[in-house]
Amino acid sequence: MLTKQVISVFFLSTISFFTLAESEKWIYPEPYSKEYGFLTNEDFFSISKTNDNKVTYILTKNKIPYQWMTICFKGTIKGIPDTMCAIREMESNKEDDQIVITITRDKKLVGFIPDNFIEINYKVDKNPIITLNEDNYFTPLNQKIILSNLIKSSNLTYSYKQKISSTYTTRKVNLLGLKNHIEFAEKFIQSN
Repeated sequence: MLTKQVISVFFLSTISFFTLAESEKWIYPEPYSKEYGFLTNEDFFSISKTNDNKVTYILTKNKIPYQWMTICFKGTIKGIPDTMCAIREMESNKEDDQIVITITRDKKLVGFIPDNFIEINYKVDKNPIITLNEDNYFTPLNQKIILSNLIKSSNLTYSYKQKISSTYTTRKVNLLGLKNHIEFAEKFIQSN
């Protein structure tokens, strides 16, 4: 069973991978073979490279960006180089109070709370509220359920209680475009 500390270290260590990456020749899977273009309806994507070390994917509709951004880069997992992607909100009030989905070949981890929580409650669209605590939040089954719920939904409302507070902090997040970002990340990882 994954502990909160292991997941926290994983999320924090992915940031340091940006500096470890060597120059990469990236392969863009279909339908992303060009670095920009239209998908379905009015969805327009653009992919940009930074020093050949990382790729940033952004999706817009009618020239308005969805609130998600995907950053893919080469990192190391247990000492072995591999491609990974982090999907995060483009705008959030606080850096430590935003959703981050980390995708590797083997794992998909959803984090939408600060590290020091004792309880999290989330609700997608008009579905019932799901409550998780720090002990069962990071189990593979719960992570799979959370990601599945996010992909199928348009809106997320979540609250969490921290160890240092007796009150709940609540956030609402628009999930439109998230499914496409996850699909891009999965295809990109498989191609690289």
